[in-house]
Amino acid sequence: MCISSRGNQKSGKGASVGDFNGWGKNDSDRKLEPACIPSAGITVWSVLSYMFMEGGRLEMKRALIWFFLSCKRYLKQPVFLLLLLVLPFAALLAGGSLGNSSGQIRIALYTDGKAEDSLEVQLIEKLSGQGSRDGMFSFYQCENEQQLKEDVAAKRAECGYVIGEDLREKLNQGEKKRLITVWSAPSTVTASLSTETVFAALMELYGRELTKGYAMSGEAFSALGKPGTERRAEVSDKAGILYDKWMEQGGTFQFQYVYQTTGESGSEALAPSVFPVRGIGAVAVFAAGLYSAVVLMRDEKRGLFVRLGYRQKLPCRLASLTAPVALMALSALLALYAGGEAAGVLREGAAMLLYGVAVLAMAWVLKLLLPSPDLLCCLIPFFLLGSLIFCPVFLDIGALVPELEVMGKLFLPYYYLR
Repeated sequence: MCISSRGNQKSGKGASVGDFNGWGKNDSDRKLEPACIPSAGITVWSVLSYMFMEGGRLEMKRALIWFFLSCKRYLKQPVFLLLLLVLPFAALLAGGSLGNSSGQIRIALYTDGKAEDSLEVQLIEKLSGQGSRDGMFSFYQCENEQQLKEDVAAKRAECGYVIGEDLREKLNQGEKKRLITVWSAPSTVTASLSTETVFAALMELYGRELTKGYAMSGEAFSALGKPGTERRAEVSDKAGILYDKWMEQGGTFQFQYVYQTTGESGSEALAPSVFPVRGIGAVAVFAAGLYSAVVLMRDEKRGLFVRLGYRQKLPCRLASLTAPVALMALSALLALYAGGEAAGVLREGAAMLLYGVAVLAMAWVLKLLLPSPDLLCCLIPFFLLGSLIFCPVFLDIGALVPELEVMGKLFLPYYYLR
């Protein structure tokens, strides 16, 4: 509490409280300066603490207001707003096209063949039965070809296969073209992957007949007699039995996919890679951090923070830098849940929070090191292309070429994706 007084020392009026600043020629010239004294129950430390806490609250409030104004500023930019909305919607559409709740990709099948012992019917039964075992694709049969086309057009199936009638007879006659027709969207990459599965199943079924036929008429078995003899027929039957034995045991050869990031094996872990939501989201947050650093540097050059106090500049600058990163991180989290790739609220939230802080720290360091925002703009394509190529976004290049693993460590998305 401050009390100010002027008075005559001699008379004592108004001189009960205060410090004397100086003396005049006589006692009546004595003046009192304002002095602060503690009131009852109030200490100097409590006053200072109150002033500091109150100032901190005001600065925090100002920084929050600056943060929300910065968010509003970025949301008014059509391109940035479009990017925020595209990622969750793309993940949602991709998750719907991936099909059922197990994450399998739906593939439609149809054939005109009706005989149960025909190769085309056996092929559809085999593919429909192995979907749950393979994990990556879920094959199902359509009632007619029109339904297959409609399912592919409506994204209820990623692609569809129309298997021609009399498949065995055509193969025996040497026909190899246009036996199976594939219907797919132009932008999908699943058709090339599922085609390998379809033809592998076809060769597994037709391979038995090829083996028996070669044992019956092949030159390698000419020592057993002429083609068509009883001895050759007996060898042909044994070749078919051995073929079934080795195919059931899986003793020939097989592929097994092992992923270093999650330790999962088999083709089930391949499904999320059709649309890499997590990788694209990580790169998008990284790009938002770099872009926010450019905008902040330009705002500083325009003198946007000049009128702020010394203690207010740093919080407001950080708020301005954080706004687009927070918005893009929220969009990436929504995309993970929309695409069905989220591993839990706490886990995903904590991982994204740490990653966002790392992006902000890097953006701040680049802002301090680089002399102009234009130079940072020139470096953004380098950071983004490097992240897309060397980080496990679309392809884990480090697993294919271990020497390039160190290149991925130069970019922040690598650590979030690992």
